[in-house]
Amino acid sequence: MSRGDGETEQSTGRALLWSLGAALAAGVIGGLSIAVVDEDRAALAAATRNTGRWSLALFSGLWLTWCMGRRVPPLSGFGAFAAAHVVHLGFIAGYLTPLGLWPAGSRLAGGMLGYALLVSFPFAYRFVSTRNRLRLSFGYFGYLWLVFCLTYLPRALGKLPIATTDPRWAWTSLGWLGLLMVAALAGWLRPGQTVEHR
Repeated sequence: MSRGDGETEQSTGRALLWSLGAALAAGVIGGLSIAVVDEDRAALAAATRNTGRWSLALFSGLWLTWCMGRRVPPLSGFGAFAAAHVVHLGFIAGYLTPLGLWPAGSRLAGGMLGYALLVSFPFAYRFVSTRNRLRLSFGYFGYLWLVFCLTYLPRALGKLPIATTDPRWAWTSLGWLGLLMVAALAGWLRPGQTVEHR
């Protein structure tokens, strides 16, 4: 086995551990949220909300690595974010299905595309050259940042009646996304060499 193959296997193993850990943490966060709230619908709303915040925290770590370090984050980061967000999707389904409510039209299509992107990127990661990873990461991060904004904006404006988030928290999340954009501009516009993660 070549050194490169060994490094790839080690990277894949590390990514699997991070993914399982992030999914487990999301499950624990969701489970605790359900355990401390008495009413079923409110408990599922809390689990959905808190697993979403966990996903946003993981996304923020990836984003800051990408823009401040000017490099594509390691596979383990993408895997952890994808795994945690799939668990979050499970809680979304658990909350919306009993209500008979699902997003429609462009919201549903945009969300499905976002999930397809975040789940497929870790699988495609090792088959894409380091140079192309950097190029693809601009589309990945840009689209998911936009999805987060479009998720929180209707909630902040009170235009999403089934939202699990208080509008004040939605404004806080939008403010955080604004800071992430400032960090991206500061990172990518400063002089210096881009690092290509291998």
